[in-house]
Amino acid sequence: MSTTITPEALGRALAAVRAALGLDDQAEIPTRTYDAFVAGWVALQDALGMQAALAEMPRPMDTAPRDGTMLRLLIDFTDHATEDSDGPAWTIGANSFDKTGEDLWQFAGWCWTHDHFTEGKGKPVGWLPLIDSQGKANG
Repeated sequence: MSTTITPEALGRALAAVRAALGLDDQAEIPTRTYDAFVAGWVALQDALGMQAALAEMPRPMDTAPRDGTMLRLLIDFTDHATEDSDGPAWTIGANSFDKTGEDLWQFAGWCWTHDHFTEGKGKPVGWLPLIDSQGKANG
């Protein structure tokens, strides 16, 4: 989905976010807590008319299946990040606690020195189901 956002539309959207969070017109929009992020994201999507983007919002990790199901994971990497950038990045992985009794997230990472996949290191902070070839969620 490609959307062009004019400065005016962005201004209206940010005003809607501030209103949804109970902030005055010039207040900084907090994003440091999950609840504030979600409230702001929902208000922004509503204001911009982009409801479909809500389906792509990462789900809390305490709701992720731990039965070995392969998932899209948003990881706060400490080593072998999949993106050359600051902040969390997407990869794939799973947790097989229901089968093994070990609550361990295993996920793909990238070795930037030798250009190959390797086990990633870090903390999962969100998840989404995998998408099939028709764009339907599996999970």
